[in-house]
Amino acid sequence: MDLASMKISDIALVIKVPQPEGSICHFSNRSESGLIFVESGRLFYEHEGRQYLSDCDHALFVPKGINYTLKCLEKSMSYVVNFNLASEGPCETLFSFDSGPSQRLLAQLDRMNIIWTFRKQSYELRCMSLLYDLLAILDEKKPRKYLPKYKYDRIACSIQYMESHFDSPGITNEALAAASEISTVYFRKLFMEKYGVPPMRYIRQKRIEKAQALLKNGYSSITGVAESTGFSSIYHFSKAFKLATGITPTEYLRQFNLKTASVKKPPQ
Repeated sequence: MDLASMKISDIALVIKVPQPEGSICHFSNRSESGLIFVESGRLFYEHEGRQYLSDCDHALFVPKGINYTLKCLEKSMSYVVNFNLASEGPCETLFSFDSGPSQRLLAQLDRMNIIWTFRKQSYELRCMSLLYDLLAILDEKKPRKYLPKYKYDRIACSIQYMESHFDSPGITNEALAAASEISTVYFRKLFMEKYGVPPMRYIRQKRIEKAQALLKNGYSSITGVAESTGFSSIYHFSKAFKLATGITPTEYLRQFNLKTASVKKPPQ
């Protein structure tokens, strides 16, 4: 999960929750996304046959819309921060993050809980600032991918070619590998080491980001956006866009236009 690119539209809840040992809770169709930080004890979250640990060393991201079971193995105290994402992607599982133990995290959460509880002036802005700080702390703890310079040099021409042609319909792994005069298998291996995702998935992400910017700014029709971002058809564009954002380009454009209209609407 890319914490650095996460955009929060609003915070729904900040609360400190005690859990007795042995308690079991079932949740259906979670209404918001959330982060769980355990101050003491251990919690297990079960989702689609997998278990995820949340303790003082591991924070947990729980996505909106899923069903899961929470089991408390030890008497615990945890912070729960629920929020809505500006763009709900196709996230369908939980993610565990190395969080510590971190006194800085707990101090931030305690402060955030107090601000949310008493709700003085500007409490939402203060909580939003603290939440982004929490995300930054978690992101800093993530291990960084490192690709030795000699390996990066082997795919430098491919990267340059990709950046210049990412919106060309005919771009392929084979064409990218040929730019660096290496095999497709070796190119994919080095690219994965550097970026953590396959080349064509990375390109698709960049195409969708460009498409969102074009739709927001009204520079073209949906068909025009599909063509200018390298998709072979509006069908493939719509399918990829919905997979990445959770909604179709038409729905995205309609939602953005509604938001813009509500902002411009004069007071009654």
